[in-house]
Amino acid sequence: FGTATATAVERVLAEIESTANLDWGLGNTALASFAQVVRAEALTVVGRWAEAIALINQYLDRHVKETSPASGARFLAHRAWCHASLQHNSQAQADAEATLLCLPKVTDADDLAVAHQRLANTFKRLGQPERAQTHEEAAAVALQALSAEQAGLGILLNQFKQTMKELG
Repeated sequence: FGTATATAVERVLAEIESTANLDWGLGNTALASFAQVVRAEALTVVGRWAEAIALINQYLDRHVKETSPASGARFLAHRAWCHASLQHNSQAQADAEATLLCLPKVTDADDLAVAHQRLANTFKRLGQPERAQTHEEAAAVALQALSAEQAGLGILLNQFKQTMKELG
């Protein structure tokens, strides 16, 4: 999926905080946990594993209740990766297995791609190369589906813009 610099991640973390503060200031609490689990996701990119685990532990259940059961798979996979990175192998394995139970409910290609890639990385760290390969392949398929979805949305947006231009 590429790499990110620590500076870029720090900017993302600042933007997440800013968005959360704006939501709080406006009284928008409908998705209060979202900023926190996305913050945890960003922390995984810069190797702040323990912080990410703590945020996911604190906010994941609430996030799933505020959104849908399917939304938990991506964050469970991140937590599995964090545990594997800290050599907490039994916790990593448990979170990976929990992620697998959630995957059939996931319909968003981006969530699928992230969850499968994190599972692939986790299984590599756990010394399970066959499982890692399976999830790497699934991540690639999901990423292709996401690219096709985005291309389709781009076409629709251009059609809409053209229609608006014609209407004057």
